[in-house]
Amino acid sequence: VSIKTQVNGQEADAAPGVVLAPGTSATFTYTLTNAGNVPLSGVAVVDDYGTPGNTADDQAPSFWSGDLNGNGLLDPGEVGSYSLVHTIPMGQAAYVGSVSATGNGQTVNASDAANTFGSAPAIAIQTMVNGQDANSPPGPSVAAGETVTFAYVVTNTGNISLMNLAVIDNNGTPGNAA
Repeated sequence: VSIKTQVNGQEADAAPGVVLAPGTSATFTYTLTNAGNVPLSGVAVVDDYGTPGNTADDQAPSFWSGDLNGNGLLDPGEVGSYSLVHTIPMGQAAYVGSVSATGNGQTVNASDAANTFGSAPAIAIQTMVNGQDANSPPGPSVAAGETVTFAYVVTNTGNISLMNLAVIDNNGTPGNAA
């Protein structure tokens, strides 16, 4: 028996896998194939819920299709499909779909991982005037005509790289983009 685990219909064997927003739902499909020459009975599919070694949260996907003759067996050449919906956590996660079955008195097993990455981009900016934090009025005191140095500290507070960063100063005229 073999198993192929996919996320929203996409291969996700290697990290980072399928990139999704944390908290969104993703459909995991588990495709079983009997490439052997005897029917398989007692087919059991399990998803480890991204926590290998912790069987308490394992889930059994629902049977979707594949028993062409309706005999309750995974016959040679048949392809069985199962599905399960997971809520994507923040950061990297690897879910392992496993199958076990019995054919001709022998137990066969297979597993396949599917990776997801819960992408949460975020950014913060701190404006400094002459090296001082200037969040609250009145801000640093500066004599008329004195040179002022503005500095902008940009921090990536998310969990993915950011591109095309642009910092714009309104030159003290918030209502005038010119």
